[in-house]
Amino acid sequence: MDNERRKTLREVSRVLSSAAFTVERVCDRESDCLENYPENLQGTERYEKMERAVDSLTEASEKLDEAMTCILAALE
Repeated sequence: MDNERRKTLREVSRVLSSAAFTVERVCDRESDCLENYPENLQGTERYEKMERAVDSLTEASEKLDEAMTCILAALE
């Protein structure tokens, strides 16, 4: 792989890292909201949507980490 492609992949890796950090931060905040949700409102449609959002954000974070790992492996 030439230097220009390596440079491009390093930049992509930095962008993915930033995105992963942001997704994790939002996921943490949403998780905190879930943990502090009133018991009498747990099980509501809104609560379930929040749970699904946390699950989706967790999955997105994992996939971003996986993509970064693959890119870094390609740079070796």
